[in-house]
Amino acid sequence: MKTIMTEKNIMQTMHSLCLIMFGTLLCSVCIVLSENEHESSSTNEGTGVLIVGTEWWPRSGDLPGYVIKKDLINILTSLNYRVYMTIFNPTEAEKFDAMQKNINLIEPEKDKPEKSNPIEKLLLHKSYFPHIIKCTDITIIIGYATAEGLAGAARSIHDDIFPNAHFVPILSYIPEELDKEPSDVQDLEYEIMEYVEKARFAISIGPKIHSHFKIKFNALENHKDNIEFIPAVDDKILNKNISYLNVTDQIHLLTFDFSSTTVEECTKRLDTIARASGKIANFFANRISTRLKIRGLSEDIGNQCKENLLNISNSPYLSIIYSSVAVGHVHAQSDALQDLSQCHLLLTAGKIEPFGMSSLLASAAGAPSLSTGLSGFAQLIKRHLTYYYDTVIIKDIGINQQNDVSAEIIKEKCIETLVEPRLYETFLKKTKDLQRDLRNSTIDGSLAKLRANLSSTFKVNLQKKQGK
Repeated sequence: MKTIMTEKNIMQTMHSLCLIMFGTLLCSVCIVLSENEHESSSTNEGTGVLIVGTEWWPRSGDLPGYVIKKDLINILTSLNYRVYMTIFNPTEAEKFDAMQKNINLIEPEKDKPEKSNPIEKLLLHKSYFPHIIKCTDITIIIGYATAEGLAGAARSIHDDIFPNAHFVPILSYIPEELDKEPSDVQDLEYEIMEYVEKARFAISIGPKIHSHFKIKFNALENHKDNIEFIPAVDDKILNKNISYLNVTDQIHLLTFDFSSTTVEECTKRLDTIARASGKIANFFANRISTRLKIRGLSEDIGNQCKENLLNISNSPYLSIIYSSVAVGHVHAQSDALQDLSQCHLLLTAGKIEPFGMSSLLASAAGAPSLSTGLSGFAQLIKRHLTYYYDTVIIKDIGINQQNDVSAEIIKEKCIETLVEPRLYETFLKKTKDLQRDLRNSTIDGSLAKLRANLSSTFKVNLQKKQGK
C-alpha cells in the first residue's frame, strides 16, 4: 500500500530527521569525557585545570556562584588551559553550552548506587569518578571552600589522584557569619586554613573575605598568596538600559535569597528586610501601597517563609510575593534583570553578606539598590568606587544590633530616597553613573587589575610547575 506524502507528512519527517541529526551532533561532540578525548589531550599536556563542582548552570538557584565560575573559566580559557568540571545530571542544553565555552564536563559512573548528596559521591571519587584519572593533563585543582565540604572533595581528588597538581581553594564565605555554634565556627575556620596550608595559593571572593583571611594568611609558617577576585559581570548586564519607575500609587521593593534551603534559614536571613519593609509600608499607609518581592525561594519553603515574614513585618499595608529561580543561566539572569527593571529599590540589607553578588548585579545593570555597610559590596564600593558610597550604602548598621533597630535605620534611608521625587531622581542619576563607572573599572580600571593579577598568578604558577 502506497503512502501518500502530504505536506504535513514531509514537515514531520524533516523535523524528526533534524532532531536525530542534532542528537547525533550532541553525541559526537559530547563533552562528558571519553577515552578517545583523553588520548587527544596529550597535545595540551600540563595545561589542564579541574574545577570540582556539582553544576554548571544555576539549577539549584545559585546564580551568584554561576557568575563567579563563568568569569573564572573565562580567565582560564584565555590562558589556553583545558578546563574540566565535575557535574551531576546535566541537561543536553547544558552540555552543549559548556562545549561552546570549552568546558569538559565529567559525569559520574551511571551504574553506581544512588546517593542523594553529590559531595559524598565526589568524596567517593574512586567509585563514582574512576575515569577522572584519564585526564592526565590536570595540573591545577580548584575547589570551593563551602560549609558543605566541596573543597574537601577537591582535596581528596588532589591527594588520591593528582598529588603533584596545585590545589587552589576559593574562599567565598566567612564562618563566623554563619548561624552556627562557636565550636562549629572554629572548626570551619580551622578546616579552611588547613586547605590553605596545602594550597599553592587561594582565591578570596571580594574585599571583605580577602581582608578577613589576610591576617590568618600572614600567620602561616609558609607564605601563601591570598588573591582577591571580583568577577566581571556579563556585558549584557553592564550595558542594560533600565527604564526607572515613578513613585506613584505603589512602591515595589525587591530582595534576592539564592541560598536559603529551609523556612527557618529564610526567615532569619530576611528578618531585618521584612521589618524594614513593614515600617516603610506603615509610613505610607493608605497613601501608597508597598510590595516586597523575594526572588529565589522554592515552592517548598516560599509559602511558609512568606507568612512568617508578614508576621515579622508587623504591617497590615505590606504585601509579599515570592518566586523561584528559573533553571538555566539564561532564564535565571533574565528573571533577575526583569525583577530589577520592575522595582523602585533592591534591598540587600542583610547583615551577613560576605560578598554581595546581588548588589553587584544590580549596580552593573544600573538598577537602584541599597546595601548595608556590613556587606562585602560596601567594601568594594568604598575601595574602588568611593564617590558612590553615601548613595548606595546604609551606614550605622552594627553586626550585633537588634534587628528592629537596624530595620528602622534602613527604613529612614529608604524613605529619604523615595519620598521626595527630586531626591529620587538624583539617586537614580547616581545609580546610572555608578553603572558607567563600574563598567569602566571592569574594562581598564582597578577591577580589571584584580582580574589581571589573578590571571598572572595562574600563569606564573603554571610556569613554575613546568619548570619554565
